[in-house]
Amino acid sequence: MKKLKWIKMRGYLFFLILLNVAFLFASICQAQPEDLNRFKITPITPHSDGIPVFRDHPDKAGIIIESPITNLAFSSNMDGIVDQRSEPARGRYVLIIEPFTQIIVVDAPGYIQGRFRVGSPNARDIHYYEIHAEEREPNLISVFFDIEPRDAKLFVDDQQVEINQTIQLPPGSSEIRLEREGYKTFQTVTMITSKNIMFNYELDEVDIVPVHFVTKPAGASVFIDNLERGQTDGSGVFGLFLYPGEYVVSIQASGYMSQSEDIIVSENDDNRFEFTLNSNIGELALKVTPSDAQILINREDYSGETNIKLIPGRYRLDIKKDGHAPYSEQIEIAIDDLISRNIELVPYTGNLQFEVSPGNANVTLHDSKGNIVREWQGLEYIRDIPVGNYRIRAYYNGHNDWIHEIQLSKDQTKKVDAKLEKVFYGSLQINTYDLLSNGALFRDGVEIKSWKGSAYFEELPLGQYKIIYPAIENYSSWEKEIILDSSLITIDVKRKKSREYKERRLQKFLGYVIIFAGSVLITVDNTI
Repeated sequence: MKKLKWIKMRGYLFFLILLNVAFLFASICQAQPEDLNRFKITPITPHSDGIPVFRDHPDKAGIIIESPITNLAFSSNMDGIVDQRSEPARGRYVLIIEPFTQIIVVDAPGYIQGRFRVGSPNARDIHYYEIHAEEREPNLISVFFDIEPRDAKLFVDDQQVEINQTIQLPPGSSEIRLEREGYKTFQTVTMITSKNIMFNYELDEVDIVPVHFVTKPAGASVFIDNLERGQTDGSGVFGLFLYPGEYVVSIQASGYMSQSEDIIVSENDDNRFEFTLNSNIGELALKVTPSDAQILINREDYSGETNIKLIPGRYRLDIKKDGHAPYSEQIEIAIDDLISRNIELVPYTGNLQFEVSPGNANVTLHDSKGNIVREWQGLEYIRDIPVGNYRIRAYYNGHNDWIHEIQLSKDQTKKVDAKLEKVFYGSLQINTYDLLSNGALFRDGVEIKSWKGSAYFEELPLGQYKIIYPAIENYSSWEKEIILDSSLITIDVKRKKSREYKERRLQKFLGYVIIFAGSVLITVDNTI
């Protein structure tokens, strides 16, 4: 019996020892935060010797922090830090941030994490802060917040803290704020004392409400709490349902500066929010000669465009066309800039040395589209003709036309010698029984002779011709292509009666038949 009591007592003592060890371990773990330093974060007055932080980020905001602590690290609850230009050795940290409301988190070895809130900065705004090590407060109190729902966010004096676990807070008055989507935001001020360490809060649920965003321009993207929710329609409106509460809204559209602001969605208000974005583009106005030249901007083809909208930046402009010297330029576009360029490409040229026999023949020079670019008689030396393909035609009475294709190259003198051949002649006899018909004779699509009835022509140059008799009353049109290749050709024109003439003859015949049939019937009737 005594042995059993001794075993029980020994077990009890062992339990007490374990309990003391656990309590000591918990105390040590709980005391560790007290061994860490705290940040003292203070807004300060801007200095006049600011540094340029917007050269590469014209649509962003900035934060400049002065601190003797050389190993500070920064992050954002909205992933809003886009660049850092810090010089810790000089005691200066520079953050470039998105222009919307966010919480900047500060970390450093040996320090309790610090936070400060940047509310709705505009693009190119700069906020200044000073961060020092705060003297320790040995009288921190262990406090516990019991919150429903369990995933709500707890802010004590604008610093987010963990819920449903013990935290260390200084004694005195503290502002408490609870947030959770789908619930009413709760705010209160409470006293932290050694006797007031347990706090219980339960948030009230709310219903979702319709919210409308109106943007200029239409088609803008709507971001809510850094998450894209949709785009405004053709009339510039986008609607959705949200829980009442505070949100960070960002509106973005190509060619415009983004705009962000905090909004409060209410249970009973209209909840209609309007945004007008400022243009974030420049314009390049081009007048290019020749008009069909190729236009490249940063190697992207803009051929045929005269007013080109571009986001701010540097661009390479190249204009090219075969047979012309290329044009190239570096252009820098700023917001709302209008840059005009009147560019005329300089053509490469060559020369033409032309000789012809007979010496007073007529000559025309045609470009690749058939347009006459020059006319003259006899010998000619032409300078500075744009390079390309050309056709030369020489003609003279009593001679065959002379046609030749040439290609002029850059800085080349093209020598051409044209010799026109004499034309041989023939005669053409045209016979027709219709002496009132008008006839016409064509060569190469051009009318060279006209007459009435029959005709006879002497000394026609040998070659291809076309004879046409247009349609007249009672006769259809008649035409024929011939080749005059002998001293005399005779053509007999045999025209057909027109369709209208045949129809009139038929109608007349039928009329006679009807009259005759009527007479026969009348005679038979009288006989009966």
